[in-house]
Amino acid sequence: MQTRFSLPGLFLTACLTGALAGAVRGQDTLPPDAATLKFQAGITAYQAGQIDNATADFRDAVRLRPSFAKAHNALGIVLQKQGQTEESLKEFQQTVQLSPGNPDAHFNLGIALSRQKRAAEAITQLQAAVKIRPGFLPAHLILGQMLDASGKHVMAIAEYQEILLLRPNYAAMHYILANALDDIGNHDDAMLHYRTAIRLNPANADPHNALGNVLDTVGKHAEAVTEYAEALRLKPGFALAHYNMAVALDGLGRRDKAIAEFRAALRSSPSLTIARTYLNKDLAKQAKSKAAAIRVAAAAPVSPEAHFQRANALEAQGKHALAIAEFHSAIHLRPAYAAAWSGLGVTLYLTGEKAEAHQNWFRVLKMGNPAEAKKAAVLLRKYP
Repeated sequence: MQTRFSLPGLFLTACLTGALAGAVRGQDTLPPDAATLKFQAGITAYQAGQIDNATADFRDAVRLRPSFAKAHNALGIVLQKQGQTEESLKEFQQTVQLSPGNPDAHFNLGIALSRQKRAAEAITQLQAAVKIRPGFLPAHLILGQMLDASGKHVMAIAEYQEILLLRPNYAAMHYILANALDDIGNHDDAMLHYRTAIRLNPANADPHNALGNVLDTVGKHAEAVTEYAEALRLKPGFALAHYNMAVALDGLGRRDKAIAEFRAALRSSPSLTIARTYLNKDLAKQAKSKAAAIRVAAAAPVSPEAHFQRANALEAQGKHALAIAEFHSAIHLRPAYAAAWSGLGVTLYLTGEKAEAHQNWFRVLKMGNPAEAKKAAVLLRKYP
């Protein structure tokens, strides 16, 4: 389960404001006629926060000179800011007709079209903007996101890669690109870009959570758990990270801890119904396993050797949680059972509990059992 984010609103504000600033810089080239004076007054009013006055001035400017492209663009901007989307769209369309070589005009029209759910037309305008100005970062980004949302992931990836050529240390862009790569099943490259995003912005929990998802998908459940734990350290109460960790723990056979994580996810986000569904399934399996364990324990001899043998058999089947329980039963009956301590350490290591595994093997070194101590020393070297 991925967490994704988008930035169009942020770039919209920045770029529309920038367009007005550009108009100010370029106004000296305009003839000092009545339309120009109204346009300049509109710029001044806008910069003073007087949006209604700015709108009136820009309307006067385009009335006095209907071919005044910059005034149409500025009018479209203030109308968009006021929520008058239909009229704003018409002004941007007029701007593009009057100034087809202006990338900002195509960009603004593309944003206006996207807000009206006219994705195909918006994509066309954004493509025109980046063709005219190849280094137009906001246009590349929003074009990429719209292509992504339209299912054109490969084309979206090309836009994201273009941005990274221009800004290779853009952490958020590495994260967005990684999401797109993951969507097409390119897990190796996705992990590479998630790790780059983490290196560039270590305080962001989202790439850790997303990297965990890819690791879990490729079967590296223990590594995934490590990434989810880091996401939760950076962002306590991160419901999706709790949920994703629970799924990974299930993959490791650590059902009790998975149940705890599902519950944590629901405490943070009670509406996360998928977590409740899987929690109920795990609780049912847990109850069934406990009932089966009680039946087996009642029928089997309660010797430490019997528990040890069952633990090894369960471990071979990949049933780590049950194996751990059997190792503990053997140790409970014989606290100095070096082989059981050593085997428990192996199972714990496989489930990601490396520190606890090492503690078990160090314990074996001190038990005075030369054969098991030798094995424990090998394990410590082999599995640091």
